[in-house]
Amino acid sequence: MSGDKHNPSEAPPAKPGGLVPLGRRPCPLCGDGTLLRPLFPVEIPWDSVDFLRTTRVEPIAELHLVECETCGLSFAAEDFPRDVILGFYQRDVTPEEHFAGREDKHAIFHFILDGCRVPRGRLLDVGSFSGSLMFEARQAGWQVQGVDINRRYVAFCRERLGFEVFLGFLEEANFPDGHFDAVTMIDVLEHLRDPLETLREVRRVLR
Repeated sequence: MSGDKHNPSEAPPAKPGGLVPLGRRPCPLCGDGTLLRPLFPVEIPWDSVDFLRTTRVEPIAELHLVECETCGLSFAAEDFPRDVILGFYQRDVTPEEHFAGREDKHAIFHFILDGCRVPRGRLLDVGSFSGSLMFEARQAGWQVQGVDINRRYVAFCRERLGFEVFLGFLEEANFPDGHFDAVTMIDVLEHLRDPLETLREVRRVLR
C-alpha cells in the first residue's frame, strides 16, 4: 500500500477567515478508518455556497477526497453537520424551470418505471426534486409519494402538483414497514452521507 494514511479522528485546523473545522469520518461503507488514501482536494467557491461562509474573508471551502483501501469506496472525508447539508441543497434552479425540462427525461423516466417489476401500487421517490418522475409515475398509474430536503421543491410538489412529499431525509419520515411496492432514487445515492443507512431504510419500507 502506498500514500499517506489519514486518521479520521483528526479534524482539520481552522482556516483564516473563521471557517469552522469539520470532523473527519471513517469509511461510510465498511466502517474502516485506518486505511484511507488521500486522493485530491476539491475547492468550492464561496459564491456558490453562501451558507458555509462564516466571514467574507475566506475565499473557498476545501473538501478532501479519500479512498478506503479496505473496500475501495471513494468519499469526502469531511463530516458535515445536518444543517450544512440541508443548506447546500437549498440553492438550485427554480422548481418551475426544472419541472419544465422534464420532457427531456421522458424516455429515462419510463425506462425506470418499466423496470419496476411489480404491480403498479405505491411508489416512493427519494430525492423527488421538482416532481418530474412522480408526475410521470402518476400518469402511469402509480400511487406516488416523495421525499426531498429542498423546501422550495417540496412546496412546489405539494401546492402545484398535489403530491404528498415529506420535507427532510428518508430516515426521518417514519414510513410504516413494507409500505411501498417500489422506491426510486435518481441522482441520490452519490449525495448521501451514509448510503448504507439510507439503503437499509429503503429495504425496511419496501414490501
